[in-house]
Amino acid sequence: MGDSELPSPSIAAVPAADVTAPPVDTGSVVHQSYPLRQPEEDATEILVRVRGTTLRRVRKRLAILISGRFPWPELLLGLATLSLGCSFGGLASGVPWAVIKSGVAAPSSRALLFYVLFPILGVGSLVGYFCLRHFGGQAASAIAQDLLDELPDPDRAR
Repeated sequence: MGDSELPSPSIAAVPAADVTAPPVDTGSVVHQSYPLRQPEEDATEILVRVRGTTLRRVRKRLAILISGRFPWPELLLGLATLSLGCSFGGLASGVPWAVIKSGVAAPSSRALLFYVLFPILGVGSLVGYFCLRHFGGQAASAIAQDLLDELPDPDRAR
């Protein structure tokens, strides 16, 4: 036939697959892998180690803050507005300060109620309301600060 030329070799080295044979009695086993797409925020997220005991303490103290307790400050505010409203209503309606009995002026029971008892009750309730709101808010912020000090800061963990 003539001078036949052989084609130039076109061989490329390819790494061999890592193949393992499962035992005979297991049946067929298939492993697949595929790329996982996740949001940018999740891709850049870091993991911070926190002890379980720390999480339990934090959750217990936070549960105290959100527990459904009776709203004493609101009750005191309602009592204060009702009492002071009764006093001002007594002034506006002209409840007499005293009645004259046998030539002597004596305070009436209405006057004692509207001008003595209700103002004292109203001012005391108002002071109690402000004290409970003030100290309750301080207690919540102190608990929150303690919890922030106890939990790790993810901005410093990088």
